[in-house]
Amino acid sequence: MEKLDESKFEQRLELLALRIPRELASAVTRLLRSGYLLDKPRVKPVVEDPEGDKNRLVILSERIQKPDLSDMSQQALDSLKQLCNVEVVPYTLTLGYSYWSADHILKRILPAGVEVPSSFETIGHVAHLNISDDLLAYKDVIAKVIYDKNYPRIQTVVNKVGTITNEFRVPKFEILAGKNDMVTEIKQYGATFRLD
Repeated sequence: MEKLDESKFEQRLELLALRIPRELASAVTRLLRSGYLLDKPRVKPVVEDPEGDKNRLVILSERIQKPDLSDMSQQALDSLKQLCNVEVVPYTLTLGYSYWSADHILKRILPAGVEVPSSFETIGHVAHLNISDDLLAYKDVIAKVIYDKNYPRIQTVVNKVGTITNEFRVPKFEILAGKNDMVTEIKQYGATFRLD
């Protein structure tokens, strides 16, 4: 499997935004809350204006595509014009690798029809994967995505190798991503356990 190319997950959205005085940002967002604001998880609809600190940009919903704002109801448009002078500007929002969830990325990387590994065991800072044989060719990419999306909580990603053959039932692991540190501490019921 090739290395993970994070640039393949970049998505650019060409949107419209309203340039408004910063002191009116709350009032404008309250007014536009009913379906006219950009509604994406972890993306704020109000951002700094790159042209100055006196204004803010209020990013409009993807469904508002006409610069004359005719996609909005007349009532909302009239209320907006009563608040302030409306200046519509183009706004490009880039959603990169860091925006997308591990599940979304793995679904795009892995072949269609295979089950996407969606869970893993953790012991302290170590994530333990149990990658099935049909996904072994993708183990490094899966580990990188799990590591990237859970850092700093997860600092080492391992996969079980082979079968358990010793009397203490300790499996062998290969480190797939992160630091080579299998010593971790966990706390249970007030007691701290240091494990390797």
